[in-house]
Amino acid sequence: MEAITSLLSKFRIIFIALLLGQLLFLGVTIFLSMGAPQPADPKEGEIFLFIVPIVLVFGMTAGALISKQRLIQLQKINELQPRLNGYQQITIIRLALLEGPNLFAIVTFFITQNWILFGMAALGIITFISLFPTRSRLLRELAVRDEELMG
Repeated sequence: MEAITSLLSKFRIIFIALLLGQLLFLGVTIFLSMGAPQPADPKEGEIFLFIVPIVLVFGMTAGALISKQRLIQLQKINELQPRLNGYQQITIIRLALLEGPNLFAIVTFFITQNWILFGMAALGIITFISLFPTRSRLLRELAVRDEELMG
């Protein structure tokens, strides 16, 4: 029980740090874009309208698939502490696989100043926020039994 509480507090600190990094970077790019001149040829950045969604979907899908496969393996372990350690690794990998595409979307928004790319970055960040570590998610994904919580 105490191990789960400790792990969740670590997760939340890591999660908030990763989220704040994205939000601050997005805020800085918006601020810098406000006074910047528009690109000479708006069609130059059109390729990013195709690349960014592909990268975002790839990051989301890869994170989900990798975490799903690793969770199946973790659920077979009988001891709680090794499962919690594995869950921590899985979660960090999944968040990183989503953060990378989000930062890429923010950079492309900054380069092109195309607000559609800003919207894609915002959707990526919203997806990231949906992965906020909660006790119920951890217990569900690790298939923790009641007797494990007691002992």
